[in-house]
Amino acid sequence: MENIKFSVFDIFAYLLPGSIVLLAMFLFLTQNVVDVSLYLEMAKNISLGLGIILVMVAYIIGNAVDNFGSWLYYKIGCKIWGEPYPKEQHPTLSHAQQRALIREQSPENFVFIHTWKVLKTMSHNLSFGMLLVAIVSFIRYAQHQDTVWITMTIASTILAIVFLKRASVYDKWHYKELLETVEVLQLEKRVSLMSSEKRKSGK
Repeated sequence: MENIKFSVFDIFAYLLPGSIVLLAMFLFLTQNVVDVSLYLEMAKNISLGLGIILVMVAYIIGNAVDNFGSWLYYKIGCKIWGEPYPKEQHPTLSHAQQRALIREQSPENFVFIHTWKVLKTMSHNLSFGMLLVAIVSFIRYAQHQDTVWITMTIASTILAIVFLKRASVYDKWHYKELLETVEVLQLEKRVSLMSSEKRKSGK
């Protein structure tokens, strides 16, 4: 079940953002279509086979643009809302070592903490996708002076900012709970060792 769960998360991290980027590409390549309602008519005529192909293409595009989404988050998002790492760092364990410890000692918590990281990936990829839609919509507005396109530009820009902010929030939650879980696990380990030593001394 855990493997299935991760697969579903991966689809959300890449498929949804890939669909947005695919939409932006489609809008850019169909500049001869002026009326937005025509796009709705095109969507109604998509067959099952074509729909499956589009899903596969969107997933591939989502994987491809992940690097761009990460760049947008770390180069812009982190400068605006700060680094995701908490001020209190673990004195001896790196983040990779903390994840390894949780994965080994508490798989349930590892799944929960990993969820925040996947949501962060989905958010910054969606932010990049919405930014592309905003750019293409602005180009279309400059060509046709249609208020629908400028509305899409504004809405997409706002959503790009919102998604980038959510990526920052999810990433901070990830590192905060990562550190807290490690501290709890090590505390439990110390208590267990103390109890074991007391039992031995009692004998």
